[in-house]
Amino acid sequence: MVITMKKSGMQTSPTTRGLIIAAGQGTRLSAQADLKPLIRIRGVPLIQRVIEQGVNAGLCEFYVTVGYQHQRLEEFLVQLREQLGVAITTIHNPHWQLGNGSSVLAARAHLEPPFVLMMADHLIEPRLVRTLTAHSLARDQVMLAVDRDLDNSWVDLDDVTRVRTREVGSRQSVSNYQTSTAMTPGSSIAVPVCSTPCRSAPGRPAQPQ
Repeated sequence: MVITMKKSGMQTSPTTRGLIIAAGQGTRLSAQADLKPLIRIRGVPLIQRVIEQGVNAGLCEFYVTVGYQHQRLEEFLVQLREQLGVAITTIHNPHWQLGNGSSVLAARAHLEPPFVLMMADHLIEPRLVRTLTAHSLARDQVMLAVDRDLDNSWVDLDDVTRVRTREVGSRQSVSNYQTSTAMTPGSSIAVPVCSTPCRSAPGRPAQPQ
């Protein structure tokens, strides 16, 4: 686990909000289903598992960016909101084909930092989220979970965000780097706690279609 540090006098409180990226087409899993967040693992849709893991970690307010076949996913999330009794707001990203970064940008108008950033198809242990949310951050800081096991045969290193870490005093800093010492499995299990705003983009609360 590493923290990118910048000086700031303003601290944020530990968060109970999560942003889930669920806008992509998921072409690699298209043989399993035509909408990846709704693929069932032991009978439970992926995105439901992600939200339930967030609830188990202490999160109680979820924002989900949607794009590809967004009406279907919005309808499911309305039902899930009632089933779980948690706040779920969908944010439509009309530019979802531009990648995950555009989905984070789309959330700015509806979600104030800090928040936990999660992926709709990444299953993680709630204790990892609890560890991250236990810390207060300055408004220009980001905490990032990384995996140092670069020899994991289950991971395609060409499909993850690789980073290089270095010591900065008693902390560690992290940067994108082609020659890596760790990976954010931002395409596996990376869970940053973000406290830096992005540019605004349109969004809307979940509504049945």
